[in-house]
Amino acid sequence: AATTNDLTNTETQDPETILVTATRTERSIKSIPANPTVITSEDIRKGGFTSAPEALQKKAGLHVRNFSDNPSRATVDIRGFGENSQGRVLVLVNGRRINRPDLGPVNWSQVPMGNVERIEVVRGAQSALYGDYAVGGVINIITRRGREEPQTEIAVTGGSHGFNDQTLSTAGEYNGVGYAGSIGHQSSDGYRDRSSYETWSGSISMETDPREWLGTWLDYSYTDSEYDLPGPLNAAQVRQDREQSVNPDDDAEETFHNVGFGFSLYPDDTREIVVETGFSQKDLESNIESFFIPSFNTWTIDTYSLSPKYIQSSSLFGMDNALTLGVDASYDDLDIDLYGDRGHNIRNGSSKVEK
Repeated sequence: AATTNDLTNTETQDPETILVTATRTERSIKSIPANPTVITSEDIRKGGFTSAPEALQKKAGLHVRNFSDNPSRATVDIRGFGENSQGRVLVLVNGRRINRPDLGPVNWSQVPMGNVERIEVVRGAQSALYGDYAVGGVINIITRRGREEPQTEIAVTGGSHGFNDQTLSTAGEYNGVGYAGSIGHQSSDGYRDRSSYETWSGSISMETDPREWLGTWLDYSYTDSEYDLPGPLNAAQVRQDREQSVNPDDDAEETFHNVGFGFSLYPDDTREIVVETGFSQKDLESNIESFFIPSFNTWTIDTYSLSPKYIQSSSLFGMDNALTLGVDASYDDLDIDLYGDRGHNIRNGSSKVEK
């Protein structure tokens, strides 16, 4: 487990850097009375970061816990909430939350690093703007959009314990439609026994240029992650062999589909109407035989969201002013099935949560 503090930024931010998370509108860092950090795609490329938790730990100085070698299972802590941080730190992708409604940990592999434009971190309570989960802070991951000059990148990374990561990403513009996409694969044998994992991911986004009064965008991402669960060790087992695993069969698989659509209307230079909507489906399966009572569970989580907002820019007492009015509406449907065997032939029960 790697630990750092999150008291200060690791470096001075460019005051002209654009931030959207702190105010839900595009503003430069110098105009925001907060303690934000922006990790850019250039920071990610130079640092060779292969996961969002790694970038957040090394560039933003956040506290990261990980009880296996799989970065998708890491827990990111802001403002010292410790083991409960997965329910106290709001994680967004393009402004849409990816936190689970059952307070389970975020799977960071939902965010292909080859498609990340920047990561914005705002420390401290943001509940007035974002509601629940935002007690400790907000992490907003902004994905790439189209660009005038086509650009394609290939990145290959290797490391100890069989770690390997390959990413292909591209972005450009065709007939006024911007596009960006990525394909990624990451796997590792793991430092400990039975801590291997493998993740496949892909994403694509398209947007139209707001020529005069209308701009639209659409994005989709897919992730499939399979991993072993090495389980905990007591002090005596650590002294004997810290790389060992005491369970022979525990594993899990998670599949994610995320779709987002939105449009912006510009009636004039002072007004903007933005409507964002999204859908995500999470299919999770875990097989744990090391407990006194083995558990074989599946989760299906469907999430729908709608966020309309109106922005009015004007002068107030000789100062620039932006009034933002909006609503965040979301619906989560969680179905859990409990089985008595790995083949899911013996059904022990089920539960349903609507939020």
